[in-house]
Amino acid sequence: MSVVAGSRSPAASSLGGVPVPRGSSAVVAGGPLAGGAAGIRIRLLGRFAVERDGQEIALASFGGRLARQLLRLLALRRGTLVVKELIADALWPDNPPADPAGNIEVLVSRIRRAMGDRALVRTGPGGYALADGERCWVDAEAFLSAVQAGQAAPPACQADRLASFRAALAIWHGEPLPEDTYAEWAQAGRRRLWLAYLDALDGAATAALESLDAVATAGEAAAWARQAVAAEPLRESSVLLLVRALAAAGDQAGALAAFDLYRERLAAETGLDPTPQALGIRQRALEGQPARGQPAFSRAARPARPHGSSPGPDPFLGRDPFLGREEECAAIASAATGHGPRVVLVTGPSGIGKSTLLAEASRRAGVPVLAAQAFAPDQNEAWSLAGRLLRQAIAPPPDPPATITGPQAAALREVVPGLAGVAGTARSATGEEPCRGFALQGAIGLVAAAARPRCLIVIDDLQWADPASLTLLGLLLRRLDGVSLAAACRADAARASTPPRHSACPVTR
Repeated sequence: MSVVAGSRSPAASSLGGVPVPRGSSAVVAGGPLAGGAAGIRIRLLGRFAVERDGQEIALASFGGRLARQLLRLLALRRGTLVVKELIADALWPDNPPADPAGNIEVLVSRIRRAMGDRALVRTGPGGYALADGERCWVDAEAFLSAVQAGQAAPPACQADRLASFRAALAIWHGEPLPEDTYAEWAQAGRRRLWLAYLDALDGAATAALESLDAVATAGEAAAWARQAVAAEPLRESSVLLLVRALAAAGDQAGALAAFDLYRERLAAETGLDPTPQALGIRQRALEGQPARGQPAFSRAARPARPHGSSPGPDPFLGRDPFLGREEECAAIASAATGHGPRVVLVTGPSGIGKSTLLAEASRRAGVPVLAAQAFAPDQNEAWSLAGRLLRQAIAPPPDPPATITGPQAAALREVVPGLAGVAGTARSATGEEPCRGFALQGAIGLVAAAARPRCLIVIDDLQWADPASLTLLGLLLRRLDGVSLAAACRADAARASTPPRHSACPVTR
């Protein structure tokens, strides 16, 4: 069955499938968070983009990948002189040109021409700097300023703290510098931004829990904490915030389920137990008692969504209690065990529980599960969804482990950089199509090793999957009898992608 998928209203941004509210505003040092009247706006969070007077500048206007990479480097260090030696190491780490300085000058000229303001890139002694000031706005810089404002607010001003954290999270559009995932120069900045994102989520959840009307904002606190747990499942502070918030919102079962899932993951991945403090909070949630200094746990309705956000998926973590979708769960279970159609498609508008259904069905599947979520930027990033699935297939390694070597391993490592567990060297110049074929063969081999005798692949937001990943899913279903697929997609999404064709059981919600 072919699923008709399509476009989605950008009401929320995400990282790891997590909605982030937009539209909040606050003023911190450096100017308005939304960019104010800045003529140039540079986005490093999520897909790289540059806007001039509200219109996005075509990436081709920069004259190539290196000019865009140089602009990201300067934007990450805005206001600081970046010497040419550092720029050369960043742009050409292995094979620098004969005249790096001359090449850098050409790239700077292209950047200035594309942005339409030569003064934005300043020339200094032996290097260049992106000018600070109100003419140029960088989302990463504004995000960090808002997080710092929230952290600096007095504990007695929880409303101000919550407003700052909301404003920071409204700026967040996804993974920092995703185009430079493996670039050495970007690692420290990526890590700093990622940690600030986690701090903002925890800060927003804490401020909501400690507000004057904590019972009313407990649902918002739970939503922020759930996003933090989705981003870092073993971060205990986030898990405890989620447990406290769910219990305060009256969702005792959800609080206990979130903690127990954390304890299982912690034991499986580290061999450790939760801290005594964490166990104490679980016990108080079980008994319906508040943590010290917190309001009594209520028996209110289910948690509300974050301020200003759209409903979003529950990303296989911190799940709420399952609400009686036994028939749909049974259909997915039948697919997982090989009885009935091997493809189950869950369709419906956003916010009605498709992701929760997939999470519960995965828990009940009775076979190994490879679960991943697609995101809007994935449509233009080949192998993005497939890479997430393959990393799960080899961690931990199947028994016996997959043996992918030679050209298949080399091609697979090229299309999915950093993939552990496959041995291969740099491929010879065999051409793009042969490389793609070898990579697909290698990927099928990895999943086949994990599917002994069966496995269930679970995909959320299938409408955002890239074509290469869709091709792999189709091949897996055709060539591996032990593989089944359960996928969710939005019925109101425009026809953006075509899922793999196979005998399917549609589940419309």
